Amino acid sequence: MNPETYEHFRRLISGTMGIQLGPERQDLLKLRVRKRMRELQLSVFEDYLQHVLSDGTGEELSELQDSVTTNYTFFFRETEHLRTLQQHLTERIEAGQRRFRLWSAGCSTGQEPYSIAMMVLETLGRYPGVEFDVAILAADVSYRVLNFARAGVYPRETVQHVPCEFLGRYLVEADESGDSYVVAPEVRRIVHFRRVNLSEHPFPMRGPFDAVFCRNVMIYFDPDVRRRLLAQFESLLSPGGLLFVGLTESVIGLVDNLLPLEPSVYLKPSHDRFQELRRGGATPVKGAIQ
Repeated sequence: MNPETYEHFRRLISGTMGIQLGPERQDLLKLRVRKRMRELQLSVFEDYLQHVLSDGTGEELSELQDSVTTNYTFFFRETEHLRTLQQHLTERIEAGQRRFRLWSAGCSTGQEPYSIAMMVLETLGRYPGVEFDVAILAADVSYRVLNFARAGVYPRETVQHVPCEFLGRYLVEADESGDSYVVAPEVRRIVHFRRVNLSEHPFPMRGPFDAVFCRNVMIYFDPDVRRRLLAQFESLLSPGGLLFVGLTESVIGLVDNLLPLEPSVYLKPSHDRFQELRRGGATPVKGAIQ
């Protein structure tokens, strides 16, 4: 891949996803793109670039985007976040709330939104006879991972972090071999998958959301895209809503008016909650989430 072709790829990826690739990523891009080129029986990088640009469906662009991101996830990742969500939902239910909307941004192959759904159902199950209206938006830019997630079938080795009491209830063996598990219908009913490109604004949803999970996604974006993304999250969160980010992510100087609750969890305060947390010693995150 010559420098000019790499620059075309770099600009295309930056313009469509907000991901910045430096010169040091050229060899990595070549390695990842070659696999797709073999599938298409293409041997010249310039031919593959033209193939991406001429595909009016956008599916090949999605394939290219897949090549520069890592869809690494697993069930019940960062269980502390899910416990915080459970406490948050319990407080809202006790206060009389019955309608909940949550968003898994960058849902990858579905383990995150399904884990959220299991925890939500477990929490709501403590209130027999109470009717709830719950929906979880699971969004990703990749058609491939969304199709995998919609199928809801996972190899046995991928469910090792799922609590034992959830297996057989929310994840059931797909067949007698026990080699794979399928997500239970009650979980699938409340998870809705949709393709969303987080670098494009405004988002095609209205909110408000009680919680937004955007974990290990913003590391791919440049500061301007992260700033716009966080501003959108803040505007779409309901007062008292929670934003969950990755434990290793740093978005210093990119967001205002959120309160840190614990590592990588932030609150959009209502007035009363803001005053309560301030009395408890918390300070608003003015210009920093870290």
